[in-house]
Amino acid sequence: MDGLVYSEIIYTAKSKRFGIIGYFVIDRLINGSSYGGIRIVPDISLSELQSVARSMTYKNAFIGNRTGGAKAAVIISKENEKFRKDILIEFGKCISPFIKDGMYIPVLDMGISIEELQIIFDAAEYRCHILSWKNMSHEYTAYTCFFATMCALEKKGISIKDTTFSVQGFGNVGSTYATLMSKAGANLVALSNRYTGIINRKGFNVDQLIKERYVKGDDFILTRPTIEMVSHDSVLEEDVTVLLPSSNALTINDENWKRIKADIIVCAANAPMSYDIERLLFNNGKIIITDFIANCGGILGSRIDNYVTKDIILYIISTAYKRKIDTLLYQSIKSNMPLVDMVIDDVEKRIDTDYTCANLNGKLTDKLIYLSSSNISPIRKIAQMYMSKKCISIYEKLWS
Repeated sequence: MDGLVYSEIIYTAKSKRFGIIGYFVIDRLINGSSYGGIRIVPDISLSELQSVARSMTYKNAFIGNRTGGAKAAVIISKENEKFRKDILIEFGKCISPFIKDGMYIPVLDMGISIEELQIIFDAAEYRCHILSWKNMSHEYTAYTCFFATMCALEKKGISIKDTTFSVQGFGNVGSTYATLMSKAGANLVALSNRYTGIINRKGFNVDQLIKERYVKGDDFILTRPTIEMVSHDSVLEEDVTVLLPSSNALTINDENWKRIKADIIVCAANAPMSYDIERLLFNNGKIIITDFIANCGGILGSRIDNYVTKDIILYIISTAYKRKIDTLLYQSIKSNMPLVDMVIDDVEKRIDTDYTCANLNGKLTDKLIYLSSSNISPIRKIAQMYMSKKCISIYEKLWS
């Protein structure tokens, strides 16, 4: 995002008991609706939330999802952690009119569990059995980031076996990405989460990190022996091949962008830097995979995972998506133009037109979507086979 971001709707959630408990931003309403996650944070600026809501608008357009972008943040300070559920209930009541009117479709974001999102929906008095969701968006986000990384490494002429990488934000997306990169042969040398950052220039055992995080939660990072500890944001400045910002917005900014050493920056977070900063880094010889391009897998997968299998979604990502990234990077290098500038005009044009190239609606499709959840196995199999072919065809066309 460049400078100030205009948002269509900005709402401050207030509670008599707790005061300001969060913010809600709709960047743009498209077809009368918007889509984006609710996150739980100890603090956040409104400008940061506006930036990530704008990224959601672009991301929806990039994957052909005809709806606007939105973001919400529930603010729960360390002192108020004991009132966590109460604050979530209050926040749900505040944003209830937007959800009930269909203006806002909330989904999971960082810091919130699926059970906590259910609390918000219940408080908003909107019937939705969220606990039945597959909750795999973080995996699909990690996969698009991974395949974008592989494309960028190829353009740089760097082998995955010679690749070191750093993950700022070792949460669900960051840890899954680290697993994919490690299995492919890359070496994780730095990572951070909300508590701190750690460095091991010989490389971490990613499988061991994942096990420790599963057992201890994010606290695992504080108990690792003989490891160099640094600040959360310091891992951004490590001398690595690939950097994955997967945390808060605008962590790469005017103060630190000149100290970024990575050859390739893959933006798993929404708006980890402004587009102006992306252009400056590009002019320094770096490849930056813009946020709404790199992390679009989460929305893509969540949009169709009720109709198709995980294997079909990964097939779409590893074929149609990967070819699109290859093409965009080739054009970026050939024209000496940052990736964001290669796509932003096309995305804006798509937003301003009644695009239907990724439309899943229609009487036949609606019927098949219903049948794909049938308890009768042969009917379900036939319906899912049709939906698989349709979804593959949609994204082959969209990203051709």
